Amino acid sequence: MAEEKKGLFESLFDVSFKTLVTPRIIKVLYALSIIAAGFISVVLIVEGFSESAGKGFLSLFFVAPLVFLILVISSRIVYELAIVVFRISDHTAEIARNTAGSAERGERPPANPSSD
Repeated sequence: MAEEKKGLFESLFDVSFKTLVTPRIIKVLYALSIIAAGFISVVLIVEGFSESAGKGFLSLFFVAPLVFLILVISSRIVYELAIVVFRISDHTAEIARNTAGSAERGERPPANPSSD
């Protein structure tokens, strides 16, 4: 059964959840996360320099880059985990379709090699 592609807004308001929105917008969310991490780093640098030059340089060269990397890496991990869940769902659906097709044709499943 071929499922037609729905638009983003049509999928967004699909109350039956037959089409998923997250895989489509994950790149945008990741880009926004990088921008937010950059903004947070700039704020840390500005706050550091507003207190003293020493804290500003410490923020500029150590704290802000470290915070930026931690935020980007952690957001990347979260988004990759979400994508993995969706890929597992897609592959499971494909396995179910293949199994249903084999059953309709009367084919037997392959023998279990560990039962020998």
